[in-house]
Amino acid sequence: MLRERVLSAVVFVPIVVAAFYFGGAMFYVFLGALAFLGGLEYREMLRKKDVEIHAAFPFLAAIVAASSAARPWAITVALVGAAMIVLVLGLWRGGFASAVGGLAGLVYLGAFAALLGVLRGAFGGRQWAFLVLGATWATDVVAYFVGSFAGRRRIAPGISPGKTWEGAVSGVIAASLAAYGLSRLWEMDPLFALMAGALLGVAAELGDLVESALKRFAGVKDSGKIIPGHGGVLDRFDSLLFSGATGLFLHLLYRILILGRIP
Repeated sequence: MLRERVLSAVVFVPIVVAAFYFGGAMFYVFLGALAFLGGLEYREMLRKKDVEIHAAFPFLAAIVAASSAARPWAITVALVGAAMIVLVLGLWRGGFASAVGGLAGLVYLGAFAALLGVLRGAFGGRQWAFLVLGATWATDVVAYFVGSFAGRRRIAPGISPGKTWEGAVSGVIAASLAAYGLSRLWEMDPLFALMAGALLGVAAELGDLVESALKRFAGVKDSGKIIPGHGGVLDRFDSLLFSGATGLFLHLLYRILILGRIP
């Protein structure tokens, strides 16, 4: 499993880093693909519990995610339009559970991915996007290894038996240090970077727990099989959805409190 994880990382990490670095169309295609593939997995997991989400859902989630390529208000328009379609189709074809599941999925996949797109397109967006990415990956890697080899106290055994407090705390510390290190590459307040990294680490782990709860609800081990050694797209990028939204909030906070600029 570790060998497969490493080989997959060798393939996917350069693609993700390139999308974050170059931004533009490449980044928004990445977000759209993330929401679309994640939408397929989300739909399949809910289907296992007899909650039928309409086949249009992954496409609508991708549209909402990619709408961040336009002005931020476009996300609201896309989300409201997609939500109306999902609501009507859900109530018509699958009932109340289908409608609620589809709406929740649009926020989880479409809106959260779109907020990451807003961050990448903002002032200093490349640096902030890499801050989010670095803190998230540091959390995932360190929490996984520390939890695997030294974890004793379970966080939520009913949701994810493998997650421990030792792994979680070490992951947050790693995220804080990663954010601090990346912040040294440009002029950013070091104390704010340490705090931001810690919050990004917490958000990343929360995103991981939410996806674990979804898998436990569906009764599956992985959300999919598209990434060898990792599982599905949601298994790999669940943390980034939450940390990306948190990163946008921190970016706005930094501009107001540290730079003294009202967005």
